[in-house]
Amino acid sequence: MVKDALPTLRVLVGALMALCASNATATEPFAARAADSILSQQVVSVAVGSNHSCAVSQSGGVWCWGFGEAAALGPDDPQYLASPRRVPGMSEGFLRVATGNSHSCALHQTGQVFCWGYNGHGQLGDGSEIASSAPVAVRGLQGGAISIAAGGNQTCAITFNSQLYCWGSNLFGQLGTGDLVNRNRATRVSGIDAPVDAVAMGLYHSCALTRAGQVSCWGENAHGQLGDGSTVRRLRATIVSRLATPVDRIAAAGSSSCAVTNTGRAYCWGANGAGQLDANLSRLVLRPEFTGVRGVRGLMMHSQGGSLATICVQDARGRVFCWGDNTDGALGAGTDTILSFDPLPIAGLGGGVRALAGAARGLHACAVDRRGRLQCWGRNVYGTLGDGTTVQRSRPVLVQGRLHIR
Repeated sequence: MVKDALPTLRVLVGALMALCASNATATEPFAARAADSILSQQVVSVAVGSNHSCAVSQSGGVWCWGFGEAAALGPDDPQYLASPRRVPGMSEGFLRVATGNSHSCALHQTGQVFCWGYNGHGQLGDGSEIASSAPVAVRGLQGGAISIAAGGNQTCAITFNSQLYCWGSNLFGQLGTGDLVNRNRATRVSGIDAPVDAVAMGLYHSCALTRAGQVSCWGENAHGQLGDGSTVRRLRATIVSRLATPVDRIAAAGSSSCAVTNTGRAYCWGANGAGQLDANLSRLVLRPEFTGVRGVRGLMMHSQGGSLATICVQDARGRVFCWGDNTDGALGAGTDTILSFDPLPIAGLGGGVRALAGAARGLHACAVDRRGRLQCWGRNVYGTLGDGTTVQRSRPVLVQGRLHIR
C-alpha cells in the first residue's frame, strides 16, 4: 500500500462530500452506462483475491473475474469467469477496489464503501453475517473513506480524517480492536493515535503506516510477522521495532510483512519458508532484516497459504523484480524454477509500471503497465488471470474481455 496519492484523494472526497450526499442503494447504487470493454480503457486500480480479481477502469466502473465462490464476482455470477465482467450496478464513480478470500469491496468517490460476496465473518460490514451477491453499504465508517484494503476474511478502510477502521474476522486479533470478537460493521483500530496513511493486510495480521512514517502491526504473530521481536499475538497495534524510519510504503501477505523507507531500502520480516526475506536465511525472521534491494519505489507481496511468499519491488525506472516462491509461475519471470533467492525481472513488463497487486493468500498477481493496460500472471485454474483461459502463465498476459450488462 502506498500513501503518495492520499492527499489528492482527500481533496477529491472532501469536495464531493461537501457538495452532495449520496442517495445510493445497495442493489443498484449508481446509474448504469452503455456496455464498454476494459480493453478500451486505462485501469486505475486492481486487487487480487485468493481465486478472483477485480479492477476499476478509468470510467469508474468495477470489473471482476475468476472464481465466483459465494458471489465474490457480484450478482448472478457463474462458477467462474475467465474474462472480466463489470459488476452490475457499479458502472461509474469508483476509485479503488479490494478483494479477500471470497469477498470484494469498492470505494466510491463519495467516500462510501460497498462490499459483496461471502459474509460468514462479517467482512461485508453491513451489520450482518449474510452473504450478498449485490453490493451492500458498509456501516460504521465515520466521515467516509479514502482508501480500502482486504485480507483473508477481513477488510479495513482509512477514513477522511485519517482514522483506521476494520471489520470481519477477528480470530487472531487482526482487526486490532483489543479482543477476538468478529465485527460485522466498521470498528476503529486500537493503539494508533497518529493519522494513518496506509494499511496492508496479511492472512491473519494487519499493519498500518502513519503520516510520520512509523509502522505498527497486530494480529497473529507465530512467525514474527508483526516485527516486534516476539512471536506473541497482539490484539492492538504494536510498533515494529528496529525498523529504520520514516517508511514510505508497506505490504503484507500470508505471514510476512515488508516496508520501504524514504531512502528506498526494503525491509521484510515474518515467515521465511522460501528464503524470500534474506538469501542467507532459512529460518523465521523475528525482526526486520535488510533484503539487499536498494532504490525501491514500489512494493507488493502475495502468498501461498500462510508461509511461503513472493515479494516484488519496483525500482526508480518503474521496473519490477520478484523473488521467493514461484509455484505456478508466481514470480512472473517466465521460468519454471521452484523458487528464487535473487530478484528476477518480470518477463516482458518493462518499466513505467503504475500499480501492482498481490493477495494475502493467492498465487497470481497483476500489474498496470505504463499504457494503463492490465496484465496478470501465475495460477489460472478459475480464469483468475482474465485472459479468457484457465491456462497457467509464468509471464504476464493481457487481461481481456467485454462486459455483458444484465
